[in-house]
Amino acid sequence: MKREQIGNLVDRAERLAKTLRAQAPPPVLRHTGLHAGNVLIDADGDFYLVDWDEPLLSAKERDLMFIGGAQGFIGSTAPEEERLFYQGYGQTAVDPVGLAYYRYERIVQDIAAFCKQLLLTDEGGADRQQALRRCFQCVHAVSEGYFIFDLNTRLGLQRWNSIHVDESSDEALIITRGLFDGQSDRAWTRISGFARRPDGLYERFDETAFNTAFELEWVKNALLEVGWQQVHFARVQDLPTPLTEPEKEGRVFIVAGK
Repeated sequence: MKREQIGNLVDRAERLAKTLRAQAPPPVLRHTGLHAGNVLIDADGDFYLVDWDEPLLSAKERDLMFIGGAQGFIGSTAPEEERLFYQGYGQTAVDPVGLAYYRYERIVQDIAAFCKQLLLTDEGGADRQQALRRCFQCVHAVSEGYFIFDLNTRLGLQRWNSIHVDESSDEALIITRGLFDGQSDRAWTRISGFARRPDGLYERFDETAFNTAFELEWVKNALLEVGWQQVHFARVQDLPTPLTEPEKEGRVFIVAGK
């Protein structure tokens, strides 16, 4: 997803938040996860709402944002889900500003959480595939055209097994150390060194980034499953032309269209 698109999502959420604060809706106790994933129905037909670990006082739209919000649950369309929910919930006045804000907020939070799990930690295990799939769903929900992003292949991550020292500038000394674990398909790069501050002194920095090699065929299928219609792999110099053997590239761009 382009940096500009994510920035627009954040800006829109901030503008909606200002409007919402000015209206000061009355807070009520909210579940904060009112969706089908937190609903259980037993063999007797009794209904349970579970996962009450993060309740809070907020506007009712904080829960109602999930209804008809295209959460990815199968069995009914978003309009059908909305109609059936309010048939049981009862008619109520819904603030469209509040509904829009909480949906924008959730999308921004989800993108940040999924990207952190995928790129900035060595945690997650098998959940990384689920995180990537949910990221695809979030982008699909707000996109109007193409979704273009890049991934390192296993071949590309093998090149992370190195140490590089950059002393080309008096402004900074940069040391890059990388490691690729072929068994877990995980790689990490530690970037450390010293950067000159405005007062002329040097300040140490240290950052570690993690990366995962996903099977590209799985990536393509995951995109198609969440609703993208056309998916192909390409080089950045020639995005319209599909690659026939993308796994032989070090880095590929994925082009997905609605």
